Amino acid sequence: MPRMVTPAGDMEVQVSKVEVIDNSIVATGKMGVWDAKIYVSPDDLKQIIKMTPIFKMIGLVLRLPFIK
Repeated sequence: MPRMVTPAGDMEVQVSKVEVIDNSIVATGKMGVWDAKIYVSPDDLKQIIKMTPIFKMIGLVLRLPFIK
């Protein structure tokens, strides 16, 4: 389960559904005890891709079957 680390404390993030709504990726779930929806717009996604070290991500995806 993903974990969010903040100065206010750590909390688990439970994603129950991911869908596309109005050209945005929407992840629905819980962050700690709160219901949450995370909206990722096309501009947000472009920014995330620019910040991501592509070769490290590809390496991680290729290793996923072997990681416990």
